[in-house]
Amino acid sequence: MNPILRCKKAFSLALKTLKNSNAIALATATAQGRPSVRMVLLKEITNQTFLFYTNYKSRKAMELKENSYAAFLVYWESLDLQIRVEGRVKKLPREKSIAYFKSRPKGSQIAAHISPQSKKIPSYKNLEKKFEEAKVKFKDKEVNPPLHWGGYELTPNRIEFWTEGKNRLHKRECFVRKKNSWKKEILAP
Repeated sequence: MNPILRCKKAFSLALKTLKNSNAIALATATAQGRPSVRMVLLKEITNQTFLFYTNYKSRKAMELKENSYAAFLVYWESLDLQIRVEGRVKKLPREKSIAYFKSRPKGSQIAAHISPQSKKIPSYKNLEKKFEEAKVKFKDKEVNPPLHWGGYELTPNRIEFWTEGKNRLHKRECFVRKKNSWKKEILAP
């Protein structure tokens, strides 16, 4: 089985049954290999890639510009399942980012405009003030995505499924992409 399709199936089940099921821990690294990890929202799994969106001026975006490899982890305890994905990341076409942006709640659209993500700010109150001002500015207007905001797609070259087992004999199935096919390996827990 194509492991990406297996991810899609598990993701679909998680979305129906679990709160915050699309939250993933995304790890990036600088060109020097210094790692950083944070939670982001996985928005879509295609037949080939995993999609998420962010501010292109954020720390994660700067790291992806320096080093296009990333990994993420999702853990769904009630499904006894953990999935690790590794691969190369690239920006989505602008049209795809715009289409997704338009589907977001207006408050999230406004937040994308006013938040200098990952940068120091004078205070949280200052951020709230900017948000309230922007709400007035965009009250009767469509909010278009700022140029510094958009999506990424991660094309995996390694996917691991960890299923909880009795006596800590967890089942680990690792799929490694070799050219255009996947090779399955079983790993010890």
